[in-house]
Amino acid sequence: MSAEFWVTRRRKNPAEDRRDTAFNPHELGLCGEALAARYLEEKGFSCEARRLRTKTVEIDLLMRRGRLWVAVEVKTRRRHPAPERTVNPDLVRRLRRALILLAPHLRPRPRKLRIDIVAVNLPGRQSAKLRHWPGQEFLPTKAR
Repeated sequence: MSAEFWVTRRRKNPAEDRRDTAFNPHELGLCGEALAARYLEEKGFSCEARRLRTKTVEIDLLMRRGRLWVAVEVKTRRRHPAPERTVNPDLVRRLRRALILLAPHLRPRPRKLRIDIVAVNLPGRQSAKLRHWPGQEFLPTKAR
């Protein structure tokens, strides 16, 4: 597990705060997803879908490398030191169920499935900090 922490800088001028909030929360999420997709593509994955809606959950990124399919949950924050901590076990359970239900419809057929978490921190004008936690691989069995 990654353990990277940093101190956010203190702003002296209130006008800087207005410049740093150029993105609304939706745009911030899209920006984080784009950064995560580019990062994973550099690691050899191909992006098969973005913001894939199922009955119970939205899969931010659906990535593939060979016959390994990965549902990626991207958490993007400006002022949270650890965005990955906002992922709860219920969300992971819903992602797992959605991925298992999607498995028979994916081509090529998956041999393994996985759920990853990517935390993106965009602290103002500083460069983005991105951390990736690969999940444990599991077999595409029937959903319970």
